[in-house]
Amino acid sequence: MLALIQWLEIDKSLYRSRWRLFGHVCLAMIIANVGLVGYRIYHAVSPDLYTSAGSDYEIARVATVPLYLPENIDGKIRMARVESLYNTAPENPDQETLEEAQHCLAQAIYFEARGEPVEGWEAVGQVVINRVRDKRYPGQICDVVFQGEYRRHRCQFSFACDGVSDRPYDKDSWQAVYKLSGKLLTRGVASQTVSPIVGTATHYHADYVVPHWSSSLTPIRKIGRHIFYREEPGGITPKPRKRPDLSS
Repeated sequence: MLALIQWLEIDKSLYRSRWRLFGHVCLAMIIANVGLVGYRIYHAVSPDLYTSAGSDYEIARVATVPLYLPENIDGKIRMARVESLYNTAPENPDQETLEEAQHCLAQAIYFEARGEPVEGWEAVGQVVINRVRDKRYPGQICDVVFQGEYRRHRCQFSFACDGVSDRPYDKDSWQAVYKLSGKLLTRGVASQTVSPIVGTATHYHADYVVPHWSSSLTPIRKIGRHIFYREEPGGITPKPRKRPDLSS
């Protein structure tokens, strides 16, 4: 009888040991599966982000929202340029995003040149980009477009201070302009090339007005109803005052 009791106690001990072993095996399997799932999720989100096969454009694409940018971009956009279009410190909380820059540039083209030929659209967009590159003007697209917006009829781009809504109503034209804005930004940021249409022009005006500053700049060409001007390195020089007649 005593032997039977001892055998039962041993069997109970083995039974507990087997369950402990089973529990440890299950826990190990759970931990392994969690790690495998995390690995798969990471590589599903950014498959080439940190490998030599990942291009600069892939990094930019993962880091930003999809925009109307050309599919055959040559990989020259760097992460720093996505975060900061024109070499402003990325940690600056006021730094505009690429999406904001594209939207502001599209607004300028839409409201300033919607009725112009496509070449005129590009010319107006290039004027904005040229100003951003010029240290005499604000260093961001939106700041250039809306410079002086609170001065009624005295801002840099008339649509920004005319008191009329800045919401586009022609959806087809807006989409075309928005797409063009992405291409202009890509060319302006990635390759730093200058438009062959208007070169380094920083000013333009409609052909039915004669602004006071027009005689101080170098005219480049006329596209549609707009005349484009280049600002010389010294900036806009005021017209010399007429010398008083001292002969009498």
